[in-house]
Amino acid sequence: MKNTFINAVHNLFVIRMRYPWVVYGQNVFCHYSCFFWAPNRSIRLGNNVGVGAGTVFLSDMVVGDKVLISKRVSFVNANEHRID
Repeated sequence: MKNTFINAVHNLFVIRMRYPWVVYGQNVFCHYSCFFWAPNRSIRLGNNVGVGAGTVFLSDMVVGDKVLISKRVSFVNANEHRID
């Protein structure tokens, strides 16, 4: 119960205040150094999701339930990364 409360307060400061358009489920933990940006401001994190330090979201996306994302991972939109 104590950890659930602490995680809720953590998410309030890390996600809700910095990125109010990010929707997240229950038991979600994002490191404070994560960065969210999306063209249509449509990022959804499911239940039981952990996001490591330095992870960057640069695309509209849905992360399902029970997902663990390592540190320094970048999710890049197709228009952001040229291959030619």
